[in-house]
Amino acid sequence: MIVFFLPRKMYPRMENYVYIVEDGCLPLSSTVDEDILYGLVLDNVISISDFHRICSYTDLFDLSLFGDIYEYIAEYCWLNKIGDRVKELREIFFHIIRIAPTFSIINVLKNFDKPRVIDITFLNNEQLRYVYRFSRENDVVVSHYFRLDVLNLCDKMILHKNVERQYFIYSKLNPSARDEAFRIFKDKEYVIFNLINGYYSILDEEYNFIKYSKKFIKKKADYSRFKDVLELLDEVVKNGGVLTFKMLYDVTEGKLDVLAEALNYNLLEHRQGQIVLTSRGLRIYERLKKGLKAM
Repeated sequence: MIVFFLPRKMYPRMENYVYIVEDGCLPLSSTVDEDILYGLVLDNVISISDFHRICSYTDLFDLSLFGDIYEYIAEYCWLNKIGDRVKELREIFFHIIRIAPTFSIINVLKNFDKPRVIDITFLNNEQLRYVYRFSRENDVVVSHYFRLDVLNLCDKMILHKNVERQYFIYSKLNPSARDEAFRIFKDKEYVIFNLINGYYSILDEEYNFIKYSKKFIKKKADYSRFKDVLELLDEVVKNGGVLTFKMLYDVTEGKLDVLAEALNYNLLEHRQGQIVLTSRGLRIYERLKKGLKAM
C-alpha cells in the first residue's frame, strides 16, 4: 500500500480509482451492514448498546426515526437514488462526513469494488486500523499531515515538501537519505521513499496530482417510507394519545408490523393493555407530517 502526505485539497491522480475525501461531492450509500454501522461506534457517534440495537438493519433510512443523529447521517447517504449514473462519471469523489469519518470510509470500501484513494486525515490510530482491515493492497491512503502510525502499514511513501509536521520523518532517516531528500526538495515538490523493514531509501519515480474541493449537497430523509407509521400515530393522537391495544389492532386492520415498528422506535409505549404516545412520538409525528406535506 502507498501513503501520500500532501497539503490540504491535494490528491494523487490515479486512473480508475474512486476517491473518499473530505470535500467529495458524491453521497454515500444507504446500504449498510454491521461492519459499516460499527464505524459509528469508533466515531463516538453512538454507544455500543445503540450499535447492538441497530446492527441488524441494512438500510440507513430505516434508522432515521431512532434519533436525530441517524437522520442527520442519512442526509449524506442518498447514493442509491442516483444508482448506476455514478459509474459513468470520469472522476468519482465520495464525501467523508466530518463527524463520522470511519463510517464514511467503510461505507465506500464495502459498497464499491474499484481501487480506492482514502483520505485518513480525520482518523485516529484505532479508526485507521479498523479501516485497514477492509482495504486492499492496491488501495492508496492520503494524509494532510505527517503521521508515523501509518508507515508500518505501507511499503511506499510520497512526502510533499509543504505537508504539516513533516519534520518527524527526518529523525527516522539515515544521514545520506536525509541529505538526498533535502537536495530533491530544491527541485521537486515531493520525495518518494521505499519503506522496507524500517529502512528508508529514495526512489526515482513520478506522480501527478490534482487539487479537488467541491460543495456537498445534503438531502432530507425520505419520509414516504414511514407513511404507515404516521397513519398509526395519527390515530393515537386523535384519541388523546392513548388507545387500547384492541382498538388500535382494529384500526390498523391487524397490521402488527407497523405497531411493532412504532414501539421499536420508542414512538409508542405499551402500558397495561394500552398504547400510549411518547413525547418522542409526538415530536416525530409533527416531523413526519411536515416532511410528507413538503414532498
